[in-house]
Amino acid sequence: MRDGTAWLSPGVAVLCVAAFTWFAYRPSGTSQLLTMCLCPVGLVIAVVVPFVLKRYRRRALVASLAIVASPFVGFLVGHAIRRADFELRVRPRYEQFIARIERGEIRVDDDTPSIPPPPALEDITYGVQASRDEDARLCVIFFWGGGFPVRHSVYLHAAPGSCARERRRFRFTEIGTSWFAGSD
Repeated sequence: MRDGTAWLSPGVAVLCVAAFTWFAYRPSGTSQLLTMCLCPVGLVIAVVVPFVLKRYRRRALVASLAIVASPFVGFLVGHAIRRADFELRVRPRYEQFIARIERGEIRVDDDTPSIPPPPALEDITYGVQASRDEDARLCVIFFWGGGFPVRHSVYLHAAPGSCARERRRFRFTEIGTSWFAGSD
């Protein structure tokens, strides 16, 4: 029986890395809940297994260190996947939508900043807000992820130095020319 438990730590380490990667790539209530459930289990296993499995102590210790490192590895991998997904799949579709706004096909006014996402964007965003700042520069926020408590993950398309109101609402990191990733 004990020989079978020697693979428990590596298995949990892989699950923890996968959960953190999923949460970093697509934050949602489900991925956050899975991560929150696996963390305590992983930490208990990381502490207990090396002491229980005397014969496999070295292997269990390495797996336990992997469990402890899983948040760092998972977030690193998840953010890299998210960045590649944004550049290759999401950004071109968002830019097509922004081009429609700039051509006037989609109306933007300050009274109703929310725009229902078109069917072509429903798999990558659940909400869109568009407005113009004081200098009539377009600001578009794409809501795409979340968690608990109420938390939003967004992409902002804005000219440099514009959209001061939107920039105060979220913490943004520049990810490209006129593109910012943020959350609240």
